[in-house]
Amino acid sequence: MKIALVAPDRTGKTTVANHLRDTYGFLKIDFTSKLKEITSELSLVFSKHLESKLISMYEIDQNKEDWRQLLIDVGSVIQYNGPLWTQYMLYTRDIGYEHEVFDNIRHNEQAVVLRNNGFIVVHLGKEEPRIDRRLVNIMFNYNHKLSVDVHCKHLLSEVAMYAGISEATGSTPVGVTPKQHTFSGI
Repeated sequence: MKIALVAPDRTGKTTVANHLRDTYGFLKIDFTSKLKEITSELSLVFSKHLESKLISMYEIDQNKEDWRQLLIDVGSVIQYNGPLWTQYMLYTRDIGYEHEVFDNIRHNEQAVVLRNNGFIVVHLGKEEPRIDRRLVNIMFNYNHKLSVDVHCKHLLSEVAMYAGISEATGSTPVGVTPKQHTFSGI
């Protein structure tokens, strides 16, 4: 099962993607983390040649507003929102995962590339998606009053039905099983 999430900012895309990763073993593919990684690596080059400060990914995460413009500049150079970057993310992801989730689709070109590679585009929320509505396979109403676990089970069931994977009966869709958690110590 391959899912690409699209929704306005601060609506739960990353929360859902993290839950799918942590509970069901999905590979989470995150455009922004890779951009931060590249920006951090480029800061090594700048620090050696321009005596500028080394930027760690941690610092970028902790001070997002301070580094927003640099991220935008690097993203513009590597065409972060375009189809080539999306193809790059697909080709450099870990292989061997049966289930994958892209956590933040922002542009039509990204959705087209992902759909052409077997991903089902899911819009979380009631409002119109930020991408062309014709590129969205499923409109999923994400209600923050329910737990993320309940939402993910419903989301997986809808995706499974859309893809014809199963009848999506029971609490967990056929073909997607929760990861086994082991706890050590007390």
